Amino acid sequence: MRPSAGERGRLKELLRARRAALDPAALGFPVRGPGPGRRAAGLTQEQMDTLLTRTPGTYNRFENGQLARPGAELLTAVARALCLDEREWEFLWLISRGEQPPHALHGTSGMFIAGLWQRVVDQIQDALAFISDAEWNLVVHNEAFRRFMPRGECPANLMRWMLLDPEARTEVLTEWSTQWAPAMMPHVKHSVALRPGSAGLLRLERDILDDPVAGPLYRACAAAPIPYVDGSELPARHALRGPGRLVTCLAEPVTAPGARINLSFFVPDVPDELRPRANPLRAGPDPSRLPAVTDVRTIETDRLLLHPLTAAEAQRIVDAAPAPGDRWAEEYPGPGDIRGAGNFLKGVAERGDPGVYRAYEIRLRADGVTIGGIGFHGPPDADGVVTVGYGLVPTARGRGFAAESLRALIARAREAGATAVRGDADLDNVPSHRVMEAAGMTYEGADEKLRNYRLVFPPVAGDERSAG
Repeated sequence: MRPSAGERGRLKELLRARRAALDPAALGFPVRGPGPGRRAAGLTQEQMDTLLTRTPGTYNRFENGQLARPGAELLTAVARALCLDEREWEFLWLISRGEQPPHALHGTSGMFIAGLWQRVVDQIQDALAFISDAEWNLVVHNEAFRRFMPRGECPANLMRWMLLDPEARTEVLTEWSTQWAPAMMPHVKHSVALRPGSAGLLRLERDILDDPVAGPLYRACAAAPIPYVDGSELPARHALRGPGRLVTCLAEPVTAPGARINLSFFVPDVPDELRPRANPLRAGPDPSRLPAVTDVRTIETDRLLLHPLTAAEAQRIVDAAPAPGDRWAEEYPGPGDIRGAGNFLKGVAERGDPGVYRAYEIRLRADGVTIGGIGFHGPPDADGVVTVGYGLVPTARGRGFAAESLRALIARAREAGATAVRGDADLDNVPSHRVMEAAGMTYEGADEKLRNYRLVFPPVAGDERSAG
């Protein structure tokens, strides 16, 4: 359909405004001297012809709508010369050619997502919601999406995880080779074609092609139309709810073309109320068959109770399914709590009950509400050294609870016969560094990822491990 006179007029106004905003001198044209001649600000149409390396009068005819269906090369050159943004680039194509542009104008489009989107997806409760940028990096996601992922761990790059991660291909994305790979691989091919200058996308495609599992499938099925309609269904295994289907709708942020908004409903194969409770992290017998805790007492501090977890309690944390008597703070359990409880269950299954060297819930002494977790990564090593870890819900941080609980746990380790306690934290996790220092631990060095801390207990007479 040929654009109306009004539409052509609005495009002309846009182009003139963008010319007026550019300084000819900054683009290498001579500074105008005083005297007669054009006094309007910005680039002249003749200067545009020079920038575009076109014959004189070409840009004048273009701006006045006298060129029928100008070519993509001219439109791209005009848009870049006038510094159009992505929405203006789309408008240029719609008025000049009556169609959407074949690619983004700027390589960085779709790579910046407004922070407000996190608040938006946080309000979505029943659906998995996340946004990825134009290179498939995961930018924001909601709690439902985190709970879908194994151990509550969200990948940095969603497409890389879906197509290259062994656990995703064998455990999470069921029927991967026949359902997921043919559905996802054309998305990658399409993205690379639209953004040939994207180093991230080219690296992703190269790694897929080099992968012995994904590579042959990519060569066979990537060059195809994207097989997607609203409500597309794919089989998957939810970390907490078992096997089922993801029903998906996709959209694109207006200000970030190439980014993707994904909303998916998980429909379990067996309704939750009929599904036997399962532990996706368990590597051993049913927790209900593991020995109960009978000889480990609660650790008490002025404000806190460190409650020793039973296998059944750890199972409920992994399932994020509190029993009627559990009093959990909002946002508990977090990813670290779920991971710690799963590792505790695995250790019990492999080595038996660890006694005092176990996982504990951090509870407020005043009301019994659980605000985090703390514990040992396992029994002491051959030298009597134990490793500790801890975490609090966001609302409980900054009040000294972490240091208070860590001091109490260190005291329990010394009482139980350990020779030293060690811990670590990410290089930029300064609050955790301060917690270990406040608990009496000393910085002993760092690697490319972690700062390491240690507290060595004074030798006990007669202990051969501490003999010099």
